[in-house]
Amino acid sequence: MGVRTNVDLTFKVGRNNSLKAGDLAFDGALSQLLDTLDHVSVGTATLVAGESNYVVPFGDVFQARLVYVEASGPFTLTPGGLQATGASVDGAGGTYPTGFVGGEVLALEIDNVTVTVTFTAADQSLSDVINRINSAAALAGISGPGSIPTTIARDNGASQLRLLSPTVGVASEVDIQVATTASVLTALGLTVAVTNGAEAVPGQSPLIVSVPSSSAAGGPDNVKAFALLTLQTSGLTIDNLDSANAITLTYAVAGDLLTAPPTAC
Repeated sequence: MGVRTNVDLTFKVGRNNSLKAGDLAFDGALSQLLDTLDHVSVGTATLVAGESNYVVPFGDVFQARLVYVEASGPFTLTPGGLQATGASVDGAGGTYPTGFVGGEVLALEIDNVTVTVTFTAADQSLSDVINRINSAAALAGISGPGSIPTTIARDNGASQLRLLSPTVGVASEVDIQVATTASVLTALGLTVAVTNGAEAVPGQSPLIVSVPSSSAAGGPDNVKAFALLTLQTSGLTIDNLDSANAITLTYAVAGDLLTAPPTAC
């Protein structure tokens, strides 16, 4: 998915709580077109009073190049660091057609859920293998956030199999087990091993974003704190600076994909 984004902003700073022509101290405008972004992740979240190190979800975005965060209260936004990652294993040197004759087994555990994949003689192409694995995962009840059914097998973009967990963090796990038929390991380019994800790593140099005050008569009563950045980063964390109240966030992160979109979902 390509994302075409146009940003138009008008800035006015006036003296004596007035934005009339004679009182303007600054009047500027910005128009920025970004039309080469691959994907966008949007959402909302609530941070309890004083909550820190909330990791902004990037979804399929690997590197952000446009970030917008709006909040009902003051916050710090820390770019950099690393996103929490999910366990992922790519086949290396897998060959297709597989040569399967039927009955070969791929024994997996995904996040401690057993997935037993039994191949048939018809499972020769990478697409056949992906579909067979995802069918077995669906029967095993593999699901992602919110219990939404998800896939665990994809094309990694280089005509090799990718196995992945639907969760992130150190509990995210892809376990290729010794009960796997040896010819399956060879054909799919896999090895017996346990692979885990990683937790988020906070960045450095936080940006403090405050709620602007308004003393003008009839001024807006729901002014929010916001940040709009054309920023290249692979991770963002947010701290709620209000130690007494929760804040509500709205965010959009647009940028580039890590790999080609999955071919079998």
